[in-house]
This record gives sequence, C-alpha cells and structure tokens, in this order.
Amino acid sequence: MRDDQHARQTRPESFNLPFDFVKHTTCPHYWRGGKDGETEAEFVARCARELEELIIAEGPETVAAYIAEPVMGAGGVIVPAEGYFQAINPVLKKYDILFIDDEVICGFGRTANWFGVETFGMEATSLSMAKQITGGYVPLSAVALNAEMADAIEAETNRHPAFGHGHTYGGHPLGCAVGVKTIEIYPRRDIVGHVRKAPPLFQEKLRSFAGHPLVGEARSAGLMGRWSSRPTGPMRRCSSSPARSAASWRRSS
Repeated sequence: MRDDQHARQTRPESFNLPFDFVKHTTCPHYWRGGKDGETEAEFVARCARELEELIIAEGPETVAAYIAEPVMGAGGVIVPAEGYFQAINPVLKKYDILFIDDEVICGFGRTANWFGVETFGMEATSLSMAKQITGGYVPLSAVALNAEMADAIEAETNRHPAFGHGHTYGGHPLGCAVGVKTIEIYPRRDIVGHVRKAPPLFQEKLRSFAGHPLVGEARSAGLMGRWSSRPTGPMRRCSSSPARSAASWRRSS
C-alpha cells in the first residue's frame, strides 16, 4: 500500500506535468518514427515540415524557443536522423525562434567535437553546459548566449540593475575553480583528440550487435552509442550509414 501511494505521488501528474504550454515536435528517431517505405531523407523532411506546421498552429509569436539535445541522452541515447538539424535550422530562423542547445550530456568532447552543436550542424542561439564542465567531480553549470541575446539582457539592466536568476550557490568558488582547471586540462591532455581516435573501435564493436535477432538498431556518434531491441516479427534492413555509424532494421508490413 505504501508503494502504491508512493507511485501515485511520484507520477508526473502529481507535479502538474506535463505543462500544456510545452509542445513536443516529432522525435528525430528514424528507426522508431520512420514510416514504412520512407527513406531517412524523407523522414527528416517530414520532421521539418511537421515542426513548421506545429509552429503555425500555435502561432509563431507565442513560441519562446525550441529546445534540443544534440543526442538525446535520458531519452535513450537517440542519435538524430542524418541531416535533421540542418533541416530544422531554416524553419526556426524563418519564424525568429530561439534555439536552446542542451549540451549537459553531449558537451566537452563526447561526440568527438567540443560540443554536439559542431557535430550535428546546429545553429543554436544559446548553449547550456554542466557535468563535464568539471569532469563530473563538482556541481557546476553554465549558459553561453549569442550576442543578440546578451545585448537584450544587458539593455534591460538600465531598468533592472541585476539579471535576477541567481541561486543560493550560484558562482560558488569551488565549482568555478574546478571548472577552470578542468577546461585547462582538457586541451592539455587532448581529450577531444582522444575521443576522435576511439570511435572506430567503439563503433565497430557496437555495430557488431546489429545482426543479432534481438537488436533492431545500432547507432552512435563519437563515444555515445546505443542499440535498441527490436519488436517481434519479420524485419528488413532499412539503413546503414558508416559515417555516422548507423545500422538498423525496420519491421516489415
């Protein structure tokens, strides 16, 4: 009974979630979201089209920002379909929508570049960082803004002397000191260079599972990778992209 009560209390609706003003566009996971007979390029085009349709339906003037991770971490290490961000960049620019890049998981070399925004061609207006900014040893987070956003905030200081977003331990000297030292160590040890050398073996071993009867997809970017168990029933091979290390099978209709 206590377990049941705890389960009820920890359900999303107990926290008034999900918020109805947060809208979700099509997940760029081709293996799960692609339609039968739809190529990866066609899937990406549909994702961009459905994003634009959602923006128009909601009203562009009501959309504050689009938020995305280069590779969705907690969602299951979902590597986006080839060309996804290149397809949606023009849509966001067309309607003057800010692009918040969440690099908490992907940042600092994990995708074989300093940030996933470089790996996937994202044209973000802000970049959120944490975790590896200190090597994971001490809590610290940071946000980088483009000039337009920074200028808008700075202009408001004429009316409001401080940007009121502070937290109890904001700017804590321990976290900041560890962050500075970590960023100093990364290039000295050529961490990004190491990550660029390691993926071929990592991807080879990951993709070796692709032919297993229980595996539907094996996909990776840098040193982030996943394989997905596939549903039962006959499957057919649908894509293979050595450059991005993707091998997958889709259920036959």
